Amino acid sequence: MGYSRISQILLSAFLVASVHIVGAYAQSVGSVTDARCVLTSEDVVMQDSVLVFYNASTLRHHDTIVIPDELGIREIGIYGLAGFKYADHLVMPSTLRDIGQSGLAASSIRSIELNYGLRHIGKSAFQGTSRLESVVFPETVVAIDSFAFQGSGIREVVLPDSLRVITGLSFLASRLTHVKLPAKCERVDRAAFERCNIRTVEFPEVDCEISGFGYNMITSLSIPGNVNKIGERAFWYNGLETL
Repeated sequence: MGYSRISQILLSAFLVASVHIVGAYAQSVGSVTDARCVLTSEDVVMQDSVLVFYNASTLRHHDTIVIPDELGIREIGIYGLAGFKYADHLVMPSTLRDIGQSGLAASSIRSIELNYGLRHIGKSAFQGTSRLESVVFPETVVAIDSFAFQGSGIREVVLPDSLRVITGLSFLASRLTHVKLPAKCERVDRAAFERCNIRTVEFPEVDCEISGFGYNMITSLSIPGNVNKIGERAFWYNGLETL
């Protein structure tokens, strides 16, 4: 076989191999940036059952990141996932019971799947999450602290019936347009929903005290008889036309 023929065969083999390598590389890059990812113990810093912080050097952006039950996380610690920018959608483990102060503040997630069993969302937990659009609250949450969702991007919220008191300032200056209060809500504290874009409110089914809806866009209200107290400045600066 002549030298030129051998050269042609080797060149063809090289080109075929190159195509496979480039294809494999492109697929791997796609999986890094787009695929679902499950965190490992190398991605987080733990202290007992508390997630203290995340390891930015091991993380890349994914559409969805899952925090698995196997890590045994019961609490997102103070600033534990603050500034987290590695996922659009975040799935919490079923072991989680508490999201601590500023636990996910200023993160860039668009949605979060909170687990059944979560009980407490701490002060400023989601403060400044301007890209956050969707939160589904499990029927186990009993407390949402002040400033928890201040300045977040969520537009509608259906709060769980397990939540009896809406703490003051908890949704201050978010992008909410519609609020459905828990069926067993007993009190909405001052400034809980102030300075949002709220147009409509669904009231609870039990005796309750209402405050905290000032500086919104509510023009019409139908308040049921079970609302036994409307607090001072509860709906001021809304442009109410009918009541």
